[in-house]
Amino acid sequence: MCPIGEDFYFLTRNSLFKSSYDTGIVNKLGSNPGQTQILTYGDKVILWSKGTKEPVQLFDYTKPELITLFTPKYNIQSIRLFGNMILEMENNSVVNTYEIDSGKFTEVYTGAGLQDAIISGDGKLYVAKSYATNPRSSLICIDLVTRETVPMPLKGNVAFALSVDGNTIYGISVQSSDIEKRTVVFSFDTVSKKTVSILNIKDEDANAFTYLKYPILYTNFG
Repeated sequence: MCPIGEDFYFLTRNSLFKSSYDTGIVNKLGSNPGQTQILTYGDKVILWSKGTKEPVQLFDYTKPELITLFTPKYNIQSIRLFGNMILEMENNSVVNTYEIDSGKFTEVYTGAGLQDAIISGDGKLYVAKSYATNPRSSLICIDLVTRETVPMPLKGNVAFALSVDGNTIYGISVQSSDIEKRTVVFSFDTVSKKTVSILNIKDEDANAFTYLKYPILYTNFG
């Protein structure tokens, strides 16, 4: 399911539908070619399947027309849309970008223990990962032009579940030691490099998520 203004799209096993929060009317827009995930892109939708090597497709239901954008090399972990750019993570190890207008596909970062990735308002890539892998930080910043990689001052063994609004990143950080286990919902300012703890519990919650609909941050934390 994904929102489009005050309406929303949703997928079933065989079909794509559009409905309205106000009227409750359900309209079938076309067939689902077997995908499990959906993103809104203007008056079109992007279809993909998590944990598979299925192609990422653009569906224009007004024609109707289904176009394959690219086929992943490894299993898709996540896909985000930033303007006309798809940000894709595969196999906890590779981050790629795909420019929808030009069709340019670029591998922008490889590493181990990768969890999530976003592009902030400064146009830079931020990757949440395990602290145990190089560079030794649970959040790193990559310049998409120069590929310069800089570790960010975020504490924790691992970060994940990122959301972004302009230059503020929100996410989940797990801090675990022999003495204490703690999970934190944090915000991180990409300009000042300041981290703020919004919520925390003395336990590990590896299944927590964040979803930002500014100014509300939703989470199943704890």
